Amino acid sequence: MKNFIYLLVALIIIVFIAGGISFLGKQNIIQNAPTESTSSSAKFPTAMAEKVYTNKNLGLSLKYPTNYTMEDLTLTNKDALLALSFYPAIGDKNSPILVTVLPTKNSPNLSSWIQANTTSSGYTSAGNHYFLYQVSHIIYKTINGKQAAVFTIGDPNIADPLVANLFMSNRFVVFVAQQTQKIGIDYQKMLSSLTF
Repeated sequence: MKNFIYLLVALIIIVFIAGGISFLGKQNIIQNAPTESTSSSAKFPTAMAEKVYTNKNLGLSLKYPTNYTMEDLTLTNKDALLALSFYPAIGDKNSPILVTVLPTKNSPNLSSWIQANTTSSGYTSAGNHYFLYQVSHIIYKTINGKQAAVFTIGDPNIADPLVANLFMSNRFVVFVAQQTQKIGIDYQKMLSSLTF
């Protein structure tokens, strides 16, 4: 009978030890498993990864990545109401995302504004200033509820022309552009965040 009791006690101890090891193993797996918030924040940048540019005079606002530098070039562009250049702080400064706001000059729609402000020769006559040079492949569509013209700018023989999106309000036009080969998710996010 004593041997039976010793055997029963030994079995109970073994069951407790095996159960404890199994429990600790599961706890270790649970603690080391990535949580949904950790993995999702590693895959997708949060709203904290953006800065907001706002111009109260124009009622214009847009978001841009925190790792980008913004330059205000308005003083060097006498025709623009606003001229901004955005580029990665570490990266290609020569292919910025350009955001320029220009007056409508009494143009009733995007098509007439493009026609009045485009030259194909590169030369301007006295008193006439053209903002756009060699516009091609114009498509009119709605982007974020706003009527837009999407087109390329530049000599068709150049390997990497600009792609531009042009929007019009009753007071001004907003021009957003970047070289074709550089356009990526940052450009698309800035475009979709644009409000005026």
